[in-house]
Amino acid sequence: MKLNGNIWLEDENGFMLGKGKANLLAEIEKSGSIAQAAQNLGLSYRKAWGMVLQLNTTHSSDLVTKRAGGKKGGFAQLTTLGKLRMQQFFAAQHQFEDYLNRQMNE
Repeated sequence: MKLNGNIWLEDENGFMLGKGKANLLAEIEKSGSIAQAAQNLGLSYRKAWGMVLQLNTTHSSDLVTKRAGGKKGGFAQLTTLGKLRMQQFFAAQHQFEDYLNRQMNE
């Protein structure tokens, strides 16, 4: 038998950050590109773009900044708040996984 579950972060406005969006933020930080992050995660660009828009519009300030492509190319990067939220999620996820493992070993 295995104990399992999921977590997400919520604020007073209902802003939610779960595993999928946190992984997207991590990939954007690593690659500097929404398109590359989507490809790395096996998501369509449209899906990833929608997730970024949702993250940016449901929070008091943007979590991801971006510049459209063109001759100089585009980019995407996490804001300071975006990095903080991503780190908070992964820290909570790690604590949750430790809790699950301890419960199964008792």
